[in-house]
Formats: sequence, C-alpha cells, structure tokens
Amino acid sequence: RGLAPTTAYGTGLTAAQTYLHWGTDAQKRTIVESICAGHFEAIALSEPGAGSDLASARMPAVRDGDHFVLDGQKTWTTAAHLARHILVLVRTDPSGAKHDGLTLLMVPADTPGLVIRPIDTMYAHTVNDLYFTDVRIPVDAVVGTE
Repeated sequence: RGLAPTTAYGTGLTAAQTYLHWGTDAQKRTIVESICAGHFEAIALSEPGAGSDLASARMPAVRDGDHFVLDGQKTWTTAAHLARHILVLVRTDPSGAKHDGLTLLMVPADTPGLVIRPIDTMYAHTVNDLYFTDVRIPVDAVVGTE
C-alpha cells in the first residue's frame, strides 16, 4: 500500500527460515533484528552454467585457518544490492558425491572483495551477479554444518 519494495520480501523470509532452522543463536538474532528493522536479506544459490541445480554448485570456499576464502560467481541473486547479508551456497569439499560438500555461509553484503552488479531485465533492478575475489569469511559464519 505504501509502495514498499516487495520484490525481495519473499527472499528475505526464505533466508530467515533457513537461519531460524539451522543457524546459531547469534545468526538468528542478527537476521531477525535486521528484518524487523526493515532491512533486506538475500540468498545466492545459482551459478552460471548450473542454474537452479544446487548440487551442481562449484563455487569453492577454501579453509584458511579460521576463515573460508571465497572466489567465484553467483548469478540471479534477488535483492543482493539491497541486502545486509547474503546466504551463500559454496562447495567446501569437492571430493565427495554431487550432493555432498555443500555449505551455507552468512556473508555480510559489504564484505571486501564482493562486487554486486545488476542484471538488466525488462523489469526494475531486482536480480544481480555476485563476484567474489579473495573474500574472507570466518568459519563461524557457517549456517548449519559444513
């Protein structure tokens, strides 16, 4: 009614449900407070060449001490340009079966090395490409288990 941007509302709620089910108490508190304050949250699952087949995700997160280092690209990420945090699907172990070795990470949208670019569509700016270059995320950003 008040012309509030609703294109990212569903994505934020989906992210929130993921955090509420599998996140740590600190992650739950951060996300709920963010959404209650009117901020957006986003989820980055799709990759070029993989589409919505999540088991085909290839973007690596390499463990380096108490951090993961992310390098790669996500695409068609709704509301990333508005989000406070992005729930990112990464591959932490490429040695197993296709459905193994996948991990979700809570990535602040303003993390150094993360570039968010709009994808031009016939609609208003809604979706984005995300480029990760030497993005360092603490191990405690894992949502659920590695």
